[in-house]
Amino acid sequence: MMAKNSRFLFGLLLLVTFVNPSLWGQAQNNNKDSVGTAHYRHRYGLWFAPVRRSTIIDGISLSIAAVPLNKERLIINGLNLEPDPVPIIALPVLGVGGLISGGALIFGKKHSNDTTHKRRHRWASNPIDTVFRTTINGLSVTTGTIVDQVKINGVVVDIICGVENNITGFGLSGLVSKHQVFSGVTIAGILNAAKRGDGIQIGLVNKCQDGELVQIGLINKIGKRVTPFINFRFKRKD
Repeated sequence: MMAKNSRFLFGLLLLVTFVNPSLWGQAQNNNKDSVGTAHYRHRYGLWFAPVRRSTIIDGISLSIAAVPLNKERLIINGLNLEPDPVPIIALPVLGVGGLISGGALIFGKKHSNDTTHKRRHRWASNPIDTVFRTTINGLSVTTGTIVDQVKINGVVVDIICGVENNITGFGLSGLVSKHQVFSGVTIAGILNAAKRGDGIQIGLVNKCQDGELVQIGLINKIGKRVTPFINFRFKRKD
């Protein structure tokens, strides 16, 4: 009975993935934004990453890290699963580091010789990515995403930490969420940081350089403005 139910759920997921016109439309748009579709190979149903060639996976991607090798591209339309053990092993460090980083982002003094400040300044001053190695259209569930140039359209659940570059939709991270750009809602247990945001940030400590957003948390910072409990900006400065 359980085997029949499992096969039914698997088949239903594939059916929804293949016939959902919004996912197909997003995939086509992403292909046009990056390279020609002829450059991609297609994989259907269940497939694995990393991939050596530019690939479109329509169905389920299972991997330690959903990334292409070298300078290739990866597009996932459907469900992405990343049971990476590294974030679980590093859980105590990430928890303490999230608290320290949250305090440093808000209250840290800017000493030019301070290594922590230099690292924060480098992340804040780097240009926002417009080219992405991995694009996920649908649902992504991971223990933690820590790779660069990742764009997600849909829902992402990072059990421990999420460092995706661009999110459109809903993002949930157990401890730390750090994105270049988000549009929608992002929630993190400790630190929720972004360069630019449109929507809602929720976390113990929230930080965003610019955007049109509302922050809800113990400490909230948009630009240079720091407030407890709630903060907001309804007009971008850039």
